[in-house]
Amino acid sequence: MCKSGEASIPCFVEQKLEPEQDRFFLNLGDGRFREATAESGFIAKEGIGLGVVAADFNSSGQLELFVANDARANFLFVNQDKTAEAPRFTNEALIRGLAYNSAGRLQACMGVAVDDANQDGLLDLFVTNFYADDNTYYQQTSEMFFDDRTVAAGLHSISYNMLGFGTQFIDIELDGNPDLVITNGDVVDFTEVEKSREYRQRPQCLLNQGQRRFQELHDIGDYFQKKQIGRGLVKLDWNRDGREEFAVSHLGTSAALLKNETKTSNHSVDIRLVARDSHRDAIGTSVTVTAGKESWTKQLTAGDGYLASNQRHLLFGLGTHSGKIELSVNWSSGAQQTFQISEVDKTFLLVEGLGNAFTLPDAEEHP
Repeated sequence: MCKSGEASIPCFVEQKLEPEQDRFFLNLGDGRFREATAESGFIAKEGIGLGVVAADFNSSGQLELFVANDARANFLFVNQDKTAEAPRFTNEALIRGLAYNSAGRLQACMGVAVDDANQDGLLDLFVTNFYADDNTYYQQTSEMFFDDRTVAAGLHSISYNMLGFGTQFIDIELDGNPDLVITNGDVVDFTEVEKSREYRQRPQCLLNQGQRRFQELHDIGDYFQKKQIGRGLVKLDWNRDGREEFAVSHLGTSAALLKNETKTSNHSVDIRLVARDSHRDAIGTSVTVTAGKESWTKQLTAGDGYLASNQRHLLFGLGTHSGKIELSVNWSSGAQQTFQISEVDKTFLLVEGLGNAFTLPDAEEHP
């Protein structure tokens, strides 16, 4: 390695690093795993995987795997059969619209955020990319088919001169529209040869304005004015006040834990899930909250962000609605349940197969 400003880079930059084969390990259920990469259809040598998400993109009860690749086409491994000893997957990223951006270009993809960004009941993807390129917003338009709507969403130029890593959808003001947070930072210090290209970069917060449009916010706290070398980013409600926060890891400096102090009269409901007829964490389970004429759908996914694992819960912003709500749960096992909730601004535990929603105690007041 050779020194470049504050960073280290390979001395022989002309020697390209060859990608390793992704590997799939099958859980045997007794604390052991066995490799089933070829058997399950994951052989794809051109992947330099960074972000990865496990989600049920087509509500089939089977998990798919989206892999964001660096300077290679992305993967979408679609689950073909969950009844065999080992599941079978095929890479359908190209036909599903996720392999390249709308210009047919490869991108250097890093982190992935997953949520229903436009309130149509379908999961969408936001992928961070390299410097001098836009981050990409893939909107799911029908069952597991995606369109690159980056330009239409106002996201083309916002991060063009940034290098994004971790990212998450977070409903900051609880209006029911998931916003975006992104941590940025270059991989090499290029400032000696390109002064306009910053090694340390400020994080970003993008407000979901509805109507499939985003706008960057600036005056939202000191953290967003500081330049860092950001990498991993996870979301959680660490103080249990019904407002979601996030934590970020940085290179060379301490991690940061953010507190959401947004002043809002909007309401929320926090849902915890425990499955009994499938894997206990309930990954792939979706919940629809109906409040009057409005409804919002979220799914418990895994791997979002960048080298990250989020708090296992679903926090719904309800806007000004403060009355009764209905929870419709599609468990990953295929079972369906409906719960009637009379209070908002509470945390509820839903256990697959049990008819009642359990109210969890409120958090203690924090100074």
